[in-house]
Amino acid sequence: MEFRLVAMQEAIGKIAAKDLTERDIDLYVKKRLAAGRKPATLTAEMTYLKQAFKLAERKKLIERIPHIQRFKLNNARQGFFEQDDIERVISFLPNWLSHRAKIKPVFNLVVGERDSSTWVRTYQTRSACFA
Repeated sequence: MEFRLVAMQEAIGKIAAKDLTERDIDLYVKKRLAAGRKPATLTAEMTYLKQAFKLAERKKLIERIPHIQRFKLNNARQGFFEQDDIERVISFLPNWLSHRAKIKPVFNLVVGERDSSTWVRTYQTRSACFA
């Protein structure tokens, strides 16, 4: 977590929380994006910032939490194992562990937005589960 906060601390760490404005936060985000940071990195940084603001609000150190931008992420994992890949990995496991490896279908959830309401779709994939 600390490494995620270094850039934020350097950029806005000298500004008191009660004096930090939405404009300050927006400028920080724009600079980070221009420096090549990915939305997922900024999402993590903004999550920490929002947690800090919530703590400060709860302790009555600030009156209100400024709006903190959220990012749409499109970073779905790719490259899941196929059945033969899983069996090959299991073949390298020690005996005491390999006999405990169970191959079974796992349902993944895909959550998204459609007409401003949340929808969930399930689909079946193969995956390895270790007991």
